[in-house]
Amino acid sequence: MLPRHPWRHAEHTHLTHTGLSPGWLAAALIYFGVATLAHLQISLWIVKKRSGASGDFAIKDFMPEAALAGAALLLGWLAFKAWKTPRAWPELALWLLLGLGVGLVDRFLTFSAPEYAHYPQFALLAWLLARALDPTRSRHIPGRILFWTTLLGAIDELIQYLWITISYSEYLDFNDILVNMLGGAAGVLIYYGFSRPHQLPASRPPRLELFTALVLSSIIMLSVHTERVITTPKVKVPAGGFVRDKGEAATLRFYLQRTVPPRYASYNQSPYRGQYWILDPASGIALTLLGGVLFGVLVRQAIQIRPD
Repeated sequence: MLPRHPWRHAEHTHLTHTGLSPGWLAAALIYFGVATLAHLQISLWIVKKRSGASGDFAIKDFMPEAALAGAALLLGWLAFKAWKTPRAWPELALWLLLGLGVGLVDRFLTFSAPEYAHYPQFALLAWLLARALDPTRSRHIPGRILFWTTLLGAIDELIQYLWITISYSEYLDFNDILVNMLGGAAGVLIYYGFSRPHQLPASRPPRLELFTALVLSSIIMLSVHTERVITTPKVKVPAGGFVRDKGEAATLRFYLQRTVPPRYASYNQSPYRGQYWILDPASGIALTLLGGVLFGVLVRQAIQIRPD
């Protein structure tokens, strides 16, 4: 007997066999591109001073209240989903762990309240990537989704340092890369959490992700070893971080921070908490990898704990 809607049947069969939705992947990449390129305009819009009946104000002045409202909505959604879902404690435990991570980042690593925008920005990106890579929620690949979300988050920060915010970026911001990963973890939890239980497929090595990580780590280590990538400059570096050494026409070096004295691994002044810690590259990469692997594994384990 032919299916009632053959086009839907064909689409479902395509998704089942390929595990990929090209339309959602395009939507995720377009969203990422637009959000990245519009970063400076959005930032300026948030901090721009406006005149009102009560005096001058900026949108950024209301960011803490907006964050609290968003947190309240999230808590309400979690309470509703937990009430409707049998044995929801694994998901709730993961949300508690994520909240702890966000709280620590907020206390020690956040420069200003507008940086809260990173969380929903990358939660949505992770959700879109999940919709693209696992449209039927049958592959259960939270780690792979979080890998690509975090990598795109790092690319976003690199583009800002090199181009978008070149006028004021003084270092490649590993604090924000960590925040982007945490936002991605929230998106993965929203996508997979509280869903109807499925029998998990056999876990297969994420070959593409492992290959990508191997290539990137090899390039980074080789660049650092040959001093083409340098963490700490001896003199102030021009905007963008690239310098061609005098007398070495073929030697182009990339500095991860531009200022002297260096900013990495030190407390700096913050209008939000008074001071905040700037992660150095090694600490930033280590914390981001640790968090990404932890949430990637635990989200999958939480799905396994759920009863059929």
